[in-house]
Amino acid sequence: MILQPCGTDAAYARHIRRREPVDEACQEAHRHYGRVRYSIKFLAKSRLRGPRYQALEALIHRHRAEYAELYAKALREAADYTAEKGAA
Repeated sequence: MILQPCGTDAAYARHIRRREPVDEACQEAHRHYGRVRYSIKFLAKSRLRGPRYQALEALIHRHRAEYAELYAKALREAADYTAEKGAA
């Protein structure tokens, strides 16, 4: 059996199964996996929700780079807000 290296979602799951401390690379990979999974789920539901969501999906595809930048910025702001809230 070949073990996946740290920095993957599979390695994160392995750490959890073995009750090992999870390193930062595996934690980030798991977060990324969750975000991607949620995004796919959201887009799949959007097809069922009507024209507004279909238009949003079309814009995402047409302006993929700009969307990625905006999404990354929103994630950073959410992380900053959470860190500030936790520090207070």
